[in-house]
Amino acid sequence: MIYVFSTSVTTPKKARAVAQHLQCIPTIAKYSFDLDDCDHVLRIEAEGISVNELIRQINQLGFACAELPD
Repeated sequence: MIYVFSTSVTTPKKARAVAQHLQCIPTIAKYSFDLDDCDHVLRIEAEGISVNELIRQINQLGFACAELPD
């Protein structure tokens, strides 16, 4: 499953901080940021984890995160 989120992650340094956390979640296969996009898009490819759990994980790091519609 591929999830796409709008985030408040605005810099490469902040993206690296989030990436360090995402790497520790075994159900996440891949992730990427598009910081040039106005929504600061985070794409996550994962199985066995809910959208709400992914949002909660990003929120715990101090960043806003909302699922973008298809």
